[in-house]
Amino acid sequence: MQHERPRLKILPSRLDRGVIWISFLGIVLMWVYATLQYPSLPDIIPSHFNASGQPDNYGSKWIVFILP
Repeated sequence: MQHERPRLKILPSRLDRGVIWISFLGIVLMWVYATLQYPSLPDIIPSHFNASGQPDNYGSKWIVFILP
């Protein structure tokens, strides 16, 4: 015997929608900033740091587009 689980339609509140839009805007701004700064970056940049803060891995400058 199978029972149907109730389907709840929970609409996002005004605050939820505001937080979603602010987050989306923040991501877009990070992409725009990375794109604008890309030409001025060196060809090889640090991509990982050890516990003491020293770079221990390097990569191409396109890696800046992974973070956003």
